[in-house]
Amino acid sequence: MEREKAVLNLTLKKQWYNMVSDINPATRKDDEYRALKPYWVHRLTKQYLLPENIMDTIFKHFDTVKFTNGYGAKRPSVTRQCLGISIGIGKKEWGAPTEPVFIIHLEEILN
Repeated sequence: MEREKAVLNLTLKKQWYNMVSDINPATRKDDEYRALKPYWVHRLTKQYLLPENIMDTIFKHFDTVKFTNGYGAKRPSVTRQCLGISIGIGKKEWGAPTEPVFIIHLEEILN
């Protein structure tokens, strides 16, 4: 029996949605960022608090990330393969702040 795929659902503003859904690999955004806040610790890790040594963080496994643009029944969506999650400094041009964040690493567009 095959296991069900683990999907992380994220809602994005138009600017960031357009970048993660771009079919051109040269201009496509291949990382998505989330703040190191309790809400995202709970959603992205197997812990309730970040450990003192961030390198000891145990991340949840996601096969794919489904991005939607905004809210509502007819909102556009795109699904990307998830390569994993880490903590680090992201790319400013992709919307990352200057402090460490969760980095969701993305691969190919699946739909």
